[in-house]
Amino acid sequence: MLFKEKKVVSKLIFKTYKYVFFVFFISFIDFCFGTTLFYFTIKLK
Repeated sequence: MLFKEKKVVSKLIFKTYKYVFFVFFISFIDFCFGTTLFYFTIKLK
């Protein structure tokens, strides 16, 4: 019983970490894209 619960908990933690990593990855790409866009806008002006 305890072993099974441990497996479920580790699965849950893995899912949570995957979700956090995904959100972090998206925001990082968004940040890079925004900075590049900002840089180009300044260069064009």
